[in-house]
Amino acid sequence: MRALSPTHLSIINEIASSDFGVSFNVLAERLKGKVSRVTLSREIKKLIKLRLIDVTPDPSHKQRLFYRARDEVKRLVEDFRITKTSNIDQILTNMANLLRSYARKVKEIRNEALRDYMRYLILESLKESLILLEEENNG
Repeated sequence: MRALSPTHLSIINEIASSDFGVSFNVLAERLKGKVSRVTLSREIKKLIKLRLIDVTPDPSHKQRLFYRARDEVKRLVEDFRITKTSNIDQILTNMANLLRSYARKVKEIRNEALRDYMRYLILESLKESLILLEEENNG
């Protein structure tokens, strides 16, 4: 059973792309056309309960909150980021390393939502790798 929807994935990706966190208004602007503000608010609460993001108050503003990806999420994003290369052997090595890393981590991670996000990340990385392979073979 999937713990995360495509909406959740979009939200997590936007939050994870910001090193210091992101405010609701900035997040809503980045996701404009993909996620309504009402849906965003509701789904952020779910992601907090799933322990994928944290919320902290802005010390310089009484009402503003910052949303930040948890360290486990950030580590997964780093671990499953592919290295762009045009060397076919290196692309294949990177893919094999991704799969080995996934096999190791899937045994370690107990949070089902985090495992779901990891599956999404590896699929995206493998898809990017296949595109690189195709480009190299056609180029």
